[in-house]
Amino acid sequence: MSSKHLVITEEITASSLANLALSSFQSVPLATQELLLQSKNEQTFSGLLAAALQNAPFVKPGSALVEIKGINYVIKGSASRNFHDIAVVNQDAQSEILIENKVWYHFDGAKGKKTAKIEPNVISELKDDIFKVQLTLSELDARARTFILVHIVTPADIERIPKSYLSAHRSAFARVGGDWDRYRREGLGGISSAFALFEKEFKSAVVIKSATVDTNEAQGFIDIFCVEIGR
Repeated sequence: MSSKHLVITEEITASSLANLALSSFQSVPLATQELLLQSKNEQTFSGLLAAALQNAPFVKPGSALVEIKGINYVIKGSASRNFHDIAVVNQDAQSEILIENKVWYHFDGAKGKKTAKIEPNVISELKDDIFKVQLTLSELDARARTFILVHIVTPADIERIPKSYLSAHRSAFARVGGDWDRYRREGLGGISSAFALFEKEFKSAVVIKSATVDTNEAQGFIDIFCVEIGR
């Protein structure tokens, strides 16, 4: 499939996309930032980024969309519908940019009270998202591009996360002796190691953009990973 209308693909990079994702998060009031960190919802973060893309000078209104259908696939004999979290489409409704978005906790990168271990779903979800975007990319214009974007979050009021996750946080926090900096660093280290498993699929370096929520507490922070995926 080809189109003479592919005009925005060169305007977006892993770095610019990560910056835009971070600025879209920081554009809302501090109380709302904390609510986003507590909610940990992919669609909410995707909606924020899509709105920011709509305001980019190289994206026409109505072109940045969420939950866009891709190429379906079959796993173990069962058909699966393939949707992409964010897509930027041109006037022919052809996707120029596909973005798969995930939201994980920092402790997902380093779980355990005695030994830090990455949450297995982190690796499997990365693998699945890479497969999904490459599948759809194979049927798009050669200039179309895809990205994996991951928001790693820890709210200031950690006790407000779902109770089913609190034990994992408390175990990881006990392991680092209540040191928030080490907690964040080890979590990011685990996530980085997961990304490293798929380096051969990457078309860019992994970019990381970070920020803290301006509270009086030690915690309350977000780190955004972004990488371009090749065909």
